[in-house]
Amino acid sequence: MRQFIKKKYLENGSFYIFKKSLLEKKKCRLGGKIVVFPMEKFKMFQIDNKNDLDLCSVIMKGYKLDRC
Repeated sequence: MRQFIKKKYLENGSFYIFKKSLLEKKKCRLGGKIVVFPMEKFKMFQIDNKNDLDLCSVIMKGYKLDRC
């Protein structure tokens, strides 16, 4: 049962915070101190096209996240 599965994390690309110097030196956004920021699954939007945007809009309205 999924309730007994250990937590797993998925990189969703919501945000990345890094220093410009790290990017210039490593030519990569990953480096230095890397940490996770747990998010609720319904906030992990992947928007690649208009249909994705429409779907996210409906989800946000359903969770009342469109009133910020």
